[in-house]
Amino acid sequence: MSKGSITPIPYVRKVFYATYANLPVTGLKVGDLGYATDRLVFYRWSGAAWQAVTMHSSSGTAANIPAAADLPNGSLYYETDTKILKQVQAGAWEIIGETPEYRALTVALFQANPATGSMATAPEDINDNNTNSSALANAVDQYAEVDLKGLFKIKQWRQFGDIGNSGDGVWKIQYMDAENAWQDWVTGIAVRTTADWSGWSTETEVKAIKIRLVCTTNDTNDSEIGELEVKY
Repeated sequence: MSKGSITPIPYVRKVFYATYANLPVTGLKVGDLGYATDRLVFYRWSGAAWQAVTMHSSSGTAANIPAAADLPNGSLYYETDTKILKQVQAGAWEIIGETPEYRALTVALFQANPATGSMATAPEDINDNNTNSSALANAVDQYAEVDLKGLFKIKQWRQFGDIGNSGDGVWKIQYMDAENAWQDWVTGIAVRTTADWSGWSTETEVKAIKIRLVCTTNDTNDSEIGELEVKY
């Protein structure tokens, strides 16, 4: 370098750390960087917009999966409750990995977490392992919901009835699938009028995160059930 020449000072890029909505869009130069704390993604200012230079990667429950439309394609999320790995593809979450063999639900596992829901009386009584206490629905669409805390395969169910039923009420059993959508599994289940167990019914095998017992026709004397059992 000749005497008297001037060494140029390199441009120092700005780096921002904020939620995506709060990353600035003015006063920037090409190459400035921004980390979106809510998306866990680094962005580079193109001169016109923030462009992702990294992907999102995190884990948590299925209910807390971030919105796919906000994340770069290729982003990953592992659902700790369903044991499923998902990836953003074309702006939507797609399953790319899952446990090679789903666990078979047992009655004991079905009873591990007390049911919750909108039943008029004691939804937790459907899976409390006590046939002397009944859950009661007194309106259509009231339900008791059991969170299995994982993805299980199921195919059998039975119910314990109640002598207070007149017999014209109807239940259905729904399950939440791996995509967090509710599906009907068994419909047209007549309320049981005797205080004893029905036989085990075998249905199409499905994989469930949650299970719901729903009143679809209310019994004349209100719909009661002493216990529901679901297993593989």
